[in-house]
Amino acid sequence: MLDAAIRATGLTVRFGAFEALSGVDLAVGPGEVVGLLGPNGAGKSTCVETLLGYRRPDAGTARVLGHDPVAEHRQLVTRVGAMLQHGGVWPSLPAREALGLFASYYDDPEDPDALVELLDLAGCARTPWRRLSGGEQQRLSLAIALLAKPAVLFLDEPTAGVDPMGRRVIRDVVAGAKARGVAVLLCTHDLADVEAVCDAAVVIQRGRVLAAGSVAALTSGGTSF
Repeated sequence: MLDAAIRATGLTVRFGAFEALSGVDLAVGPGEVVGLLGPNGAGKSTCVETLLGYRRPDAGTARVLGHDPVAEHRQLVTRVGAMLQHGGVWPSLPAREALGLFASYYDDPEDPDALVELLDLAGCARTPWRRLSGGEQQRLSLAIALLAKPAVLFLDEPTAGVDPMGRRVIRDVVAGAKARGVAVLLCTHDLADVEAVCDAAVVIQRGRVLAAGSVAALTSGGTSF
């Protein structure tokens, strides 16, 4: 995939003697959703943090929209959306105010009120982050990730702790991003998420790629975590 929006080649990350990622290859094209599938502790979050430029790889390369996410981080911050496992929202900040604050960081953000409607947050718009349910926090985090009108979207366990209705909302939003040509890397331990929204998947365990290919090909073997 020559025009991949996200590409990792031989990506290796070590923490002392522990190798969290070992030679990981993956690619995500525009308008494609690729699942990074594996159990907790497989290295999925480390992979995302490295692709976002928060960690420097010990070996291999990471490229996002053709840029080195560490050396050229400034070129990417307004073009990439990220939903990580920890929200990074001030605990006393109400949901709608949080969206307004993060929107102020961009020259041309998505309309926060439109995101409140899209993510079904109207009922908790005035509720502080610390009082939101786990599913509401997840939906707010996704809304914040969409504020930049990103060309690339990283989602780390987006449906964790989310009820069935909220999960459906999140999956619909991912499908909408794909339709707009956004490249989406979705990290999950839930095969149902991959089957619902992904075009392809990379199966990772203990930092190593076990399998990669279309969702149909991988799920026909009964892969589960």
